[in-house]
Amino acid sequence: MADANTPTLAVGGRIYSGWTAMNVVRSIETISGGFDLELTERWDGQAVRWPIKPGEACKVAIGGDVVIDGFVDDVEISFDARTHRVRVSGRDRTGYLVDCSAVHKPDEWSLKLERIAAILAKPFGIAVKADVDTGAAFAPLKLQQGESAFEAIERMCRMRAVLPVSDAKGGLLITRAGSASAASALVEGKNLLSATATYSWKDRFSEYLVKGQSPAGDGLSEVSDAQAAAVTSTARDAGVTRYRPLIVLAEGATDGVSSQDRAAWEAAVRAGRGTRVTAVVQGWRQAGGALWPINALAPVQSELLDIDDRLLIVDVRYILDGQGSRTEIGLTRPDAFRLLPELPKGKEGTGLPKGAEIFSSKKEAGK
Repeated sequence: MADANTPTLAVGGRIYSGWTAMNVVRSIETISGGFDLELTERWDGQAVRWPIKPGEACKVAIGGDVVIDGFVDDVEISFDARTHRVRVSGRDRTGYLVDCSAVHKPDEWSLKLERIAAILAKPFGIAVKADVDTGAAFAPLKLQQGESAFEAIERMCRMRAVLPVSDAKGGLLITRAGSASAASALVEGKNLLSATATYSWKDRFSEYLVKGQSPAGDGLSEVSDAQAAAVTSTARDAGVTRYRPLIVLAEGATDGVSSQDRAAWEAAVRAGRGTRVTAVVQGWRQAGGALWPINALAPVQSELLDIDDRLLIVDVRYILDGQGSRTEIGLTRPDAFRLLPELPKGKEGTGLPKGAEIFSSKKEAGK
């Protein structure tokens, strides 16, 4: 019987193990997880049959935990005078939503997000569930010519400020960032083998000015500059101490409230994305035995990186190679995935990135 950390691939009722290299990636930035497994053995002079074929349904597990439920994309078999090598790669079932166009009649619905997503995912055998409120039914929502099933689902999710992610079990989960907590902290001098932090101002600005056309405009006829900027809202990132302004033109008609939310959202999200941490730990499991998860908040403590905070796990990479087993964990500040443009009320208790105190104001053109 395989132990709790043995990687296996199940295809066509057969279990393949003994893998010498593994790379499994899950992320909240991509709807589909992926895997790459490799087996290399000394060649014994006998023909080797490898019955796995592209397109077959498969499951990748670490011990008893399924991490990918999907399909084989590629099978690569090679040999030379000394060795033979087998490499199998694939993705979650949700990868088909990315690859394939949304073909459906009718192509317009007045339903809740998860119901439309379920209709689009059903032909691919993908179940859809939501663990958050997705709001009211759309009135109505129409497919765009040529868009993929995922593009349609992602478009709806942006409108409802939610995230579509793979549930690792062959289904699609509609959720929000930071919906869980990691069981273990990432601590320098304890479980961190290595870590890298990147801090960037490249996409951060000191002031964000969101300009929108007045609601009275039809968005089609020519309007004066004053009308086109009838509503201007401002948010400032106090962590950016040099003068770096950015004007953002709001999509469609807007008002003071929506443009103000957009300004605060730009400031908070860009500040959050300015911090990125990659941490590497031994093995694939946290204290208690659970695999390192995605979309969970984890305490990170490192004096060398100048971090003592709770960060969001964006992606995990379970690795097996000549150096043994380890997990590479990508983290950022939770505001990097702030999908609901809520206006911060102040510096304390807002969950804003450090140094990103957001000051907001709005003004009407001509006032």
